[in-house]
Amino acid sequence: MKPSRALPRMAGNDAAPRASPSAVRRLLTGAVIVALVALVALVLPATAQDTDDLPDVRLSISGLTGVLGPGSVDLPEEGDRDPQNVPEPTTSMALRVLIENRGEQDLQALRLVTEIHPAVTSRSMLRQALNGDLATDPLTIRDPALADGGTLAGGEVAGIAEEFDPSEVAWAADGGVHPVRISV
Repeated sequence: MKPSRALPRMAGNDAAPRASPSAVRRLLTGAVIVALVALVALVLPATAQDTDDLPDVRLSISGLTGVLGPGSVDLPEEGDRDPQNVPEPTTSMALRVLIENRGEQDLQALRLVTEIHPAVTSRSMLRQALNGDLATDPLTIRDPALADGGTLAGGEVAGIAEEFDPSEVAWAADGGVHPVRISV
């Protein structure tokens, strides 16, 4: 049988029993946890409602020309196929993008952000880049505003054309695939 921890009540000791400091700490910890759970329960529905206010924008690439490298050069079908007479590959890139505001609200201060990253050097790096995981800093970043101060009314479509000159981008001299990230 375990000995009882209760103190015997003595005559003249009418004071209420006091809780130990560890019991008070446990009670306060429990109260804080209950308050945090209640706060999370109140905040999460409000956060879910805020996502309804996000703009609905569609970004479509309508043109991409000037792919770098020997594969971008058209060789003559017949006639002179001497490697010395093959034209140099293009070293500029042209991009056309359509931006559609699929919501009802006018969108303000829209910018098209184009990042050109260094060439990937392996298939695994290419796979990471295609999954959106770009571990390198961009070589070039452009972020022009849409016409009319970047405003796009609900239901409207705007187009932007960008040309990247060879002097702006340090293309890999020995070839490779340069990931390009485009966002609004």
